[in-house]
Amino acid sequence: MARRAVKAMTPISSTETSRGRFRRVNPAKGFTLLELLIVLTLIGLALGLTIPALTGSDRGSFRGEVRKAVATLTYARRAAIVGATPWTASLYALDPTSADYRERKDALARKTDAPLTTRWVSEVVGFGFQRDARDNSEAAASVEFTFFPQGGSTGGILTLLRAAESARVRVDPITGRITTAYGGEDFNDAF
Repeated sequence: MARRAVKAMTPISSTETSRGRFRRVNPAKGFTLLELLIVLTLIGLALGLTIPALTGSDRGSFRGEVRKAVATLTYARRAAIVGATPWTASLYALDPTSADYRERKDALARKTDAPLTTRWVSEVVGFGFQRDARDNSEAAASVEFTFFPQGGSTGGILTLLRAAESARVRVDPITGRITTAYGGEDFNDAF
């Protein structure tokens, strides 16, 4: 009677041995379609993330540097408005091929920023700066923008350059609004 109860409650994937013990039977060997799809999806995601990094996707890394510069400016603007005190964004361009590269990098590492300053350093892009659209862009190793609690700023147009790529970041002196234009785009077309 007890054996019948045990047999009735035993899963179908088990079989009874000659000694009265049960052993598990492996019903299927191999992979299900779902398992294969999951593995193929994971491989595809991994390739999608690694191939651009291996091929040196310069355009993506340049746009990433531009986004970091804009994020630094945006942070300084918001901090000035929320904190009700002027806030400065300092941007530095270091050229690894220049003779004074090591000295400038060490000097920046030792430099302590003023309390209300945000810093961004790039070893990938170069700068050009102009106070307004009528001025000529001049090469610069560092640029500072100060944002004020009322929303205004010192303003100017920052040009970021690397090889054949360029981007311009305009900081409006009245509103402090930050706009970006890549390549030959006009600021009005950027957004």
